[in-house]
Amino acid sequence: MADQNAAAAQGDGRPGTVDPYEQSCFKFEDVLRHELTIAAARRKLLDTERGDLVDTGPPVGADPADAAWQARLLGLSFSGGGIRSATFNLGVLQALAGRGVLRYVDYLSTVSGGGYIGSWLTALCQRRFARTKEDANAAGVETGSLLGLDEAGFQSFEQGLAWSAGDTDGRGPAREDRAIRFLREFSNYLTPKLGMFSGDTWALIAIYVRNALLNQLVLLLALVGVLLLPRLLSPLLGRAEADTDAKFLLWMLADLIVLVFICWNLGRNLASITALRGGEPEHAPRVIRRIGVPLLAIGISAASWLGYVGEWPLTVAAGVGGRVRVFTWSLASASARRHAGKAWSKVEKGFWTRMIWYSVPSGAAFGLLLHAVSVWLFADGTYSGFKLVAAPPALAFAVLLAGVLHVGLAGKSFSAQYTEWLSRFGGIVLIGTIGWLAFNGLVFLGPLLVAWHQGLWEAALSSGWILTTLVSVVFGKDVAASSGRLSRLFMAVAPYIFIVGLGVAAAALLQAGLHEGAVRFGDAVAVENARTVVYSQLQAGSGDLVRGYGEWLAQTEMEWLIVAALAAAVVLTWLVSLRVDVNVFSLNGMYANRLVRCYLGASVTDRKPNRFSGLSARDDLQLKVEPRSIGDVHMLVHPLADGLRAGGEPGGQKPVVYPGPYHLINTAINLVAGGNLAYQERKAGAFLLSPLYCGFQLDSSSSEGPQGKEIDAYRRTSKFSSEPRQLTLGEAVATSGAAASPNMGYHSTPAFALLMGVFNIRLGRWVGNPHSTDGNEKTWLKTGPKIALFHLLREVFGLTDKASGYVYLSDGGHFENLGIYELVRRRCRYIIACDAGADPRYGFEDLGNAIRKCRTDFGVEIDLDVRQIAAADALRYNGAPCAVGSIRYSEDQVGTILYIKASRRAGVPSDVMHYASENAAFPHESTSDQFFSESQFESYRRLGHFLAGEILGASRARASSDLDMDQLFRDLSERWYRPSTAIASNFGRLAEEVDEIFERLRTSKELGFLSRQFYPEWRNLLGANVVDASVQTDDLLLVPDNEDQLRQAFYFCNSLIQLMESAYVALSLETDWQHPDNSGWLNVFNHWAWSGMFRATWAVSAATYGGRFRAFCEQRLNLTLGEVEAKQVLSGAPTKSALAAAGLNGHEQHQIADEYVSGGEDIVVYRLELLLRHPIKKDPPLMTFGFGYAVMRGDELVMYRVQDHLRGMGLGRRGLVALVKARDGRALELGRRDVDGLLGFFSRFNEQTDRAKLADFRALVVSVNEEKAEA
Repeated sequence: MADQNAAAAQGDGRPGTVDPYEQSCFKFEDVLRHELTIAAARRKLLDTERGDLVDTGPPVGADPADAAWQARLLGLSFSGGGIRSATFNLGVLQALAGRGVLRYVDYLSTVSGGGYIGSWLTALCQRRFARTKEDANAAGVETGSLLGLDEAGFQSFEQGLAWSAGDTDGRGPAREDRAIRFLREFSNYLTPKLGMFSGDTWALIAIYVRNALLNQLVLLLALVGVLLLPRLLSPLLGRAEADTDAKFLLWMLADLIVLVFICWNLGRNLASITALRGGEPEHAPRVIRRIGVPLLAIGISAASWLGYVGEWPLTVAAGVGGRVRVFTWSLASASARRHAGKAWSKVEKGFWTRMIWYSVPSGAAFGLLLHAVSVWLFADGTYSGFKLVAAPPALAFAVLLAGVLHVGLAGKSFSAQYTEWLSRFGGIVLIGTIGWLAFNGLVFLGPLLVAWHQGLWEAALSSGWILTTLVSVVFGKDVAASSGRLSRLFMAVAPYIFIVGLGVAAAALLQAGLHEGAVRFGDAVAVENARTVVYSQLQAGSGDLVRGYGEWLAQTEMEWLIVAALAAAVVLTWLVSLRVDVNVFSLNGMYANRLVRCYLGASVTDRKPNRFSGLSARDDLQLKVEPRSIGDVHMLVHPLADGLRAGGEPGGQKPVVYPGPYHLINTAINLVAGGNLAYQERKAGAFLLSPLYCGFQLDSSSSEGPQGKEIDAYRRTSKFSSEPRQLTLGEAVATSGAAASPNMGYHSTPAFALLMGVFNIRLGRWVGNPHSTDGNEKTWLKTGPKIALFHLLREVFGLTDKASGYVYLSDGGHFENLGIYELVRRRCRYIIACDAGADPRYGFEDLGNAIRKCRTDFGVEIDLDVRQIAAADALRYNGAPCAVGSIRYSEDQVGTILYIKASRRAGVPSDVMHYASENAAFPHESTSDQFFSESQFESYRRLGHFLAGEILGASRARASSDLDMDQLFRDLSERWYRPSTAIASNFGRLAEEVDEIFERLRTSKELGFLSRQFYPEWRNLLGANVVDASVQTDDLLLVPDNEDQLRQAFYFCNSLIQLMESAYVALSLETDWQHPDNSGWLNVFNHWAWSGMFRATWAVSAATYGGRFRAFCEQRLNLTLGEVEAKQVLSGAPTKSALAAAGLNGHEQHQIADEYVSGGEDIVVYRLELLLRHPIKKDPPLMTFGFGYAVMRGDELVMYRVQDHLRGMGLGRRGLVALVKARDGRALELGRRDVDGLLGFFSRFNEQTDRAKLADFRALVVSVNEEKAEA
């Protein structure tokens, strides 16, 4: 299948071939391979080839990720932020075009508002390049704007975009491009014509009201049906109440059947408590269906028979309860043994035996609890509806409390996993109990609350409820983002106020309807009298209100009427759900129409809109692309929304070109109900909509069990969401910008989702799941689900996931708002990220979120220092408009990211400065403001143009046909790196120190050879034409033989090292070694470090410098101490003559002689040597010197010494490793010597050691031995 997918992935890129895999499910590697093929063809046509990507795309069999890296891809991302982002990024786009960068962009990744301007560019490229004159004439548009897709044509296109007032060089057009002027005209894209009486405003209101009412009709009919169920159960259970032994026994028999089913499944689940026993464990939804729901059924039936229990004596109640519990656990034990099979062991047998045994006392407690509840709540004359409310919770609490006693008594035989399962199930039961009480309490007590607060209180509470709801719906996001604790508290509480109020109002209206029905079709006098009694008792504050209110409810419950109303609600809900499209009657269509009119209509040269609506059928494009012949070029063309295609049928085998940057439209697949524990905060994943493929990729999840497999599912856009009509570019961009939705990724909360859903604040979109499972193999072909109700409820209650037949997409910013996620996935070497999100406090939330997700999901580290952007002066001007950082894909694959932030800068044009003075939040005005004025539009556009121009103006890479991308980003890195205060304050002092040291080099003849070592080109400066490389190498390796010359060179190099350490500390080189302003120092240090004399000096004196500085020199300058060898210098009796010949110093000879000469033992002595080699020429070593010795007696290490001043440099461990190597890998043994005797020996020779150091040494030897054994 992988080979088939790989072949199918080329289908759109090879014209004239038949693609038999049009409906295949593709992996991301297939998607990337196809995209690279398209990018390669475009590069060749525009003469922007670079990297190793040939014009036919990646070689067959090559890893697409590696091919993407070698291709040196340039990605451009536009962040979310509504029209603010679109307008700011328009200015950035113009600046990029003016620098000739746009044609080098391979990918355009957009989110939300960034997608507005991204779709504008996509449509503009299509209508300027992907159309012939014949197509233009057929469409009735002028042909003067058409361009050829080649280097000259795209340069002309860039010049047109880049035009700005004041251009005088004559290269570009005489005035601003018509497509940009159109954007100015429709900058207020939702309602272009302002005013309360404009058709645009009222059309917007009418669409919202219509769609909201239709969706609320579906939800209301369903709500009526749900509310009628308890009112129907109440009289039915009251009629079937167990007031005789026969009725009680019938209820017991029915519940016994249900109990058998529960016990069987309980035993099955407890038998599979571990993965290795009893088969596959069941997940929570199945446990709820197979145990929780049947338990609820018994609880509901208890409303009819629980009152009968109160008539029993206590002993009978306890006995019956015990028998029920014993029966339950005995049957569960039989089920567990049946499912465990051969895995049944003594442990399981003991567990179940104790559980059955302790069922007797826990069962007695269960029976007594039910008896107490029966006496307390189920007295004669109690309204059956109240019994229905109380019975399931009463049974649940009796089960839970008895279970606590049961577990406590049998606790010693419980494993932690059993108690965890039982506790988790108890928690589910408790949640269900609370939900049951809340729902049925509203159904039966809601009308009483309304009756109780009649008059002024009713008006006040109703007004407060309506006001709270409206504020939370209209201003919810702004209120939450405003000040602090009170606003967040309001947004947390307001949705629940709405839910409670809605429930009370619905229950009161339902009771009013039942009351009117009972008056019309029943005993009107009795019904009216019952209500009168309730209201009079409420006014008087006396009387048996509970009995009177129950009597009124009972009088209004006519069974046949409720059944008829329930049937009507079910039928109407089904019929309306079939006709009301969940996507068409959301706000997505209205939103998409207005985006299309503004941003896609801008590229239609002779636009002919409908005179009444202002819309045009020819504005929108289909999201899919088809290979078409446009002149001599085979091009991927977006058909118009109505299906009209440009060009002709392609022939031959030419590569197919996509005219503009390949557009990646980022949306969020909502996973609010997903089981992946790692996604509990994000609640969403990335879902891609693009011209060739649509789909998503999610990592596997161990927390979801069988449902947690990795998903890598992409479908061809030509088929995805294509029935009955194709998905359009406008709909895709509207989905990417669906900021206001019930499910909003990491912004989602259950209560707020219900609030937004009920009021139809729904900009998101339901699409078929590209991931094929048993239940959704073909749903991905559909534009949306057939039945509105189920998906409305999933949306309202936050039940969206990745496994259902349809998935819910919303704003890409609900997952990642910057737009770099998909670019990092494609391993773009260069990324320009434009952030125009609302961030008035410069907290960089979107950037931090993107960095975090890229690290977590891809293992890619993005290092970006934005402190200079956040720094602002007294006039609130930011310190920098951008930051440049690294993208570390791997150790040898490090890309560059240019992060542009909407910010205030000194030097902005006066009109922008004036707008900023009048609007303090600029350039971070609220995203809820989607109604831009002319001055607002121009201020944001000009700011983007100014900032991007300032940023790019720092580069020496000029706009040309062969723009050097590497040079461009190197220049940007140097110019926009964060300024260092350490450099500014210490540069002068360090420069003086350098000058003083170099004065010695300039004036001393003995140091003259160092000039040739520090600067290998020295001989060339003298006029010598050095061809033989060995001459320069000899100069570099020279260590003088003359002692005076050696002394001066040694101390001079020590002065250099001291200067290096001073610079290391003063300039914070530990963290700022990459700072462009420090590059000169690092280059000078590297020159010195290549000198043989300098390396010899470093090896001798490195121990006198700080540890962190030594590590820095080794890591950044390759200044190593050299190689360590253990050289055998003596074997046998350690005579004084033998020790003298071994090359050991006098101190070392004295130590060995003192310990071993008198004993006459044979030993082996090793001299530990440091061999200093130069990286260019390793042999012979520059210098060799001993730094210690080791004495072995057989395999026992009896003496080991490293010179005191070298111990802290790691030479002790390296010496042990060399010793093991010299002994052919044999491990070192340590004898059990007397510690006090050792300390006495060392003290005689003034060695610095103690008991702790001896213990550390023993641990070091053990570590070296283990390391060798593992190797």
